[in-house]
Amino acid sequence: MVYNSNMENIILNDVFTKEECEELIAMIEHELTVRPHVDIKHDENNTLINQDNVVMKDFNNGRIMAEILPTPEHIIEKLKRTLKDSYGDCEYIGTVFADYQTRFGTPRLGKHHDVKDDTTLIDYQLSSNTKWAINIDDVDYQLVDNQAVVLRPFKQLHGRPDKKFNDSEFVKMLFFFFTKPRNRE
Repeated sequence: MVYNSNMENIILNDVFTKEECEELIAMIEHELTVRPHVDIKHDENNTLINQDNVVMKDFNNGRIMAEILPTPEHIIEKLKRTLKDSYGDCEYIGTVFADYQTRFGTPRLGKHHDVKDDTTLIDYQLSSNTKWAINIDDVDYQLVDNQAVVLRPFKQLHGRPDKKFNDSEFVKMLFFFFTKPRNRE
């Protein structure tokens, strides 16, 4: 584990076994096949409106997203133990998948704070064939496959730097949301 200077962000290495990664990929592929694909929706403040049980196409940000994925319980328990050991007690909320590619538009993720409840996020890189750092409070974190960074997306400014993707490049992420830790502000 690697801590930043304010002990807020933690890098998690080798998060899952090969079998667990294969299980997550199979879950995602199944959900992408059975869920209807719809255009992403925003409210009058341009805030994302969560849509469960669909795959949201977000052409403006070059991605597709699927929320409330049926994540295996043993994966959730493993992540809870990891958080507790290094970050604090957090309860699981849900899992989101995002796939950034030019076939979905222009990949981008401008700096922002999440607008919902204060949560803990394990920002996990499932697979990619390019480098695209995650910037959290002006610190870049360059993840590799099967690596994650822990952040508080409501409190911390986060996003990705501008990058022109080639047509063959992709970044596939899983976002595991948990409640804020009980022992931190």
